[in-house]
Amino acid sequence: LSNVKVVGTSSTRRRAQLLRHDPAVTVKDLRGNVDTRIRKMSGGEYDAIILAEAGLTRMDIRIQGERLPPEKFIPSPNQGTIAVVCRADPSLREVLSALDHPLTRTDVMIERAVMEQLGGGCFTPLGIYCRTGHLIAEVLSLDGGRAERIEADVKTIEEAREQGRQLKAQAQGLIDEAYKQLGIT
Repeated sequence: LSNVKVVGTSSTRRRAQLLRHDPAVTVKDLRGNVDTRIRKMSGGEYDAIILAEAGLTRMDIRIQGERLPPEKFIPSPNQGTIAVVCRADPSLREVLSALDHPLTRTDVMIERAVMEQLGGGCFTPLGIYCRTGHLIAEVLSLDGGRAERIEADVKTIEEAREQGRQLKAQAQGLIDEAYKQLGIT
């Protein structure tokens, strides 16, 4: 990102993470569908834009870019997760059970348990990421200058909840500050 001056994103989490990484970058709000966002960058309104890889893959869009490491740019909880829901019909459940991936399901449930304890909401710059039981979660100030972070190996949902409660206790000031700065009650 060293040559990048203006980055587009609509996410408070991504904005805070970018500013933490490089306080000299200018982060401008970016709205519109994926095609519109790419067109705005190609038109010179932004030097770079941040897009979710899962969305690009789903839409079969291939553009030059760099994957941001999830350990530094922690994604939103359950980012890219696909859930299959069906009627409570045992024969359907049996057929669809082949789609279940138990390790991924556990990671998703851990992320969700932490998110439920944190609260926050879509305007709070927070990220939660779990891979094979290794949990990283953080809450940042809107300007990226301060953060509270936890990193732990989690084996149970109750352990995940406890990690979420601990992070919330550490980060409550940042959550309250973000809501106040954004005018959200």
